Amino acid sequence: MPFAAVVLLALVLTGCCVQEVLLVDDGLKVCNAGIPGIPGSPGMHGPAGRDGRDGNPGHHGEIGQSGRSGEAGPPGQMKSAIVAFHVGLSSSKPPSGSPIKFTKIFYNDQQAYSVATGEFTAPRSGLYFFTYQLTVVSVNVKVTLRKNGEVAQYTQCDDLGKTIQASGAAVISLLKSDRVWLQVYDDSYNGLYTDSNDDTTFTGFLLYLLE
Repeated sequence: MPFAAVVLLALVLTGCCVQEVLLVDDGLKVCNAGIPGIPGSPGMHGPAGRDGRDGNPGHHGEIGQSGRSGEAGPPGQMKSAIVAFHVGLSSSKPPSGSPIKFTKIFYNDQQAYSVATGEFTAPRSGLYFFTYQLTVVSVNVKVTLRKNGEVAQYTQCDDLGKTIQASGAAVISLLKSDRVWLQVYDDSYNGLYTDSNDDTTFTGFLLYLLE
């Protein structure tokens, strides 16, 4: 291939614009390159690529230092769940129409039973058990167990010409400050008796709390 043709082909391949090729006595003259064209418009954005794969989990960090202990709270108040009393008559034939005053104290550590009034006052709401044992001599006996003045239970025992025993018991739900007492029904039924060998007693205690 002639040398001039080779040069021309090389210029075309490299993007040069050949305006004129002159052959003079086996020599070669080449014109200057043309003016660059206007840049083309930017192409449209291509679609988003797929998410890459999840990386490997990082290493576990070191355990931090333990926090400081909080300040101790104030002591809580513990309320005793024990409520009980066991009392007895000190003299026979107590008056009717009012609470019987049992002044012989066998147990009354919580002071829920009042010797002055003859009444038990519930220090806490709960279910309570009450029982009484009566010694009867010469006269019939009839007593009432009362809650806040209302009769909760009657107990009667007729005199049989000798010393006998009668008893009664009840389970009563009480709210705090409710009152319970034992009372002679009337003077015609007042054979309650006590001496050094015979007791007439009244007992009560809390079964469980309701608060």
